[in-house]
Amino acid sequence: MALTSPNKCAEPGTPAKTICDYRKRLKDELAASESIQFASTSKIAGWKTARGYQLCTLAETEKTLDYYRDLDNYELYDIQQSIVILVTNVATFITWDGDLTKSIKDASKMLNDLKTKMLEANNAACAMRNCLQSIIGFGDNEVPPKLQAVTDLAKKLSENSQKAAEAMVTIAGIHTFADLQPLKQFVQELTTVFKDLKTVTDGCIKAADGDLKAAQAELLKVIDGLNTEMFVSAGAQSAINGLKEALLFICGWDCRPIGCLEEICKKITSAEQSDPAAEQQTSKYRKDQA
Repeated sequence: MALTSPNKCAEPGTPAKTICDYRKRLKDELAASESIQFASTSKIAGWKTARGYQLCTLAETEKTLDYYRDLDNYELYDIQQSIVILVTNVATFITWDGDLTKSIKDASKMLNDLKTKMLEANNAACAMRNCLQSIIGFGDNEVPPKLQAVTDLAKKLSENSQKAAEAMVTIAGIHTFADLQPLKQFVQELTTVFKDLKTVTDGCIKAADGDLKAAQAELLKVIDGLNTEMFVSAGAQSAINGLKEALLFICGWDCRPIGCLEEICKKITSAEQSDPAAEQQTSKYRKDQA
């Protein structure tokens, strides 16, 4: 049954007017709470989308940081240690190459001197053979065995010394093409390139670390916003539930006409007027309420 007719609600100062006004206020509050709850639901969906985006950003930033850290910890560290070993070895090899160059030069000079002396010895042996042949008078096929042995040995030594000198010339030529000095410049350039790469990698690690911290901070902001909005939504839903229950209590089922309340009020007023003590107590209560 309806609460009251419109004309009853329009009468100021009546219980019907009070209840109608209160009901209207509850409905306004319910509409406002429903609007808040609807808007909050949309905001929560937006915050959840932002949270997913920030989680994705954080994950990708972590991957980037891990990539550069792994590059630095494994590849670059291995290259750095290899370059240290390479620099040491090249320096050692260049030193050895210098010693070898000196040895080749000394050996070449010694073999050239030996070749000259062996040639002189061979010439001297030939001269001695010719001299003895002219004095003793033996034929070319009648050379004494010992003399022949001396001349043959002198000739063989001269030929061997010449071959040795020629072999040393060949060795010196090969060594010229195997010069290690250019390796020193190569190692220096490699060291410079590695330093540049290390500087770039360190910069990327620092930037990625900063991006990770920023992404983490943004994620926390989004989570905080989502958490706050969920409380707003829950509060609005709680208000909606309470307001609906209040409206249900007022007019959710059939009830006696609101005019009955006015009759009750009149009876209470009449009783108070006939009972001074009750009227005094009611007046005191109304003053206290005021």
